[in-house]
Amino acid sequence: MSNGSGIAAALGVGVGLVALGALGRAAGTATSSGGGSGGGAQEFPEGLSPLRSVAADVLTAGGSIDPGWITFLGAVAHHESGWDPAVYNGFADAQVPTGVRRVGKVDGPGAVSNYNRNAKHYANCTWPKARYTFGSGGWYGFLPTVGLHAFIKGPYVCLDPWSVFSPYPSTIMAIDMARRLKNNWAGFKKQPTWKNLNRGWKAPGNMGSPQEGSDRRFDRALRAMGVPVEWGDQEVAGLGGWKSGTANHVLGLWLGNGDANA
Repeated sequence: MSNGSGIAAALGVGVGLVALGALGRAAGTATSSGGGSGGGAQEFPEGLSPLRSVAADVLTAGGSIDPGWITFLGAVAHHESGWDPAVYNGFADAQVPTGVRRVGKVDGPGAVSNYNRNAKHYANCTWPKARYTFGSGGWYGFLPTVGLHAFIKGPYVCLDPWSVFSPYPSTIMAIDMARRLKNNWAGFKKQPTWKNLNRGWKAPGNMGSPQEGSDRRFDRALRAMGVPVEWGDQEVAGLGGWKSGTANHVLGLWLGNGDANA
């Protein structure tokens, strides 16, 4: 399993082309042990410990500390990437960072369509269209323009589209997407559970009613983490201080630019 460290040099920020630098703890060698509660270390599957570490950092920076969100992000990343940030689903001849491998072919057209619908937001960015339209990728399986929506009204709208492969920025994107699904869609409010929130990952309109494939993948992901599948039927926790604009704030802190909204 790739740990994504080979793509660090290829990542950047459109605003000033500031290098994202190292991928943080998530780009280090995956380990099978993570910090547990109480006495001793808790064992996690390979690839999950780096994600848990990054998710905890990002959630804390954004003012949320509920551990349920770490479990949810781990489940999403399991069914989207197998906890490997250096994978993509899209065109065979796509422009992707060195070291990223292709694991599927269906998301290329969706990336093109989504970019075309949202191109006006990136009109002043320097990245070529091909950078936005390779397909989906990274831990959470983001189409670039879907992930970048987290920063659409802030200073990082021109973040490198390849940032979906970078654990820290993509985790910020994932939390903000979950916030929007949770706050803005009636289908979630009809059934405010973790499993229902997961249904919205591919299509928000899927929330509110059972989705056989999505539900099966979510249950499988929970089992892989050693979490009872019944956990998915629990009510989704609050996100604390995470609100519109928090994604830009947390990314600014990680990049060393301070409060991006100040």
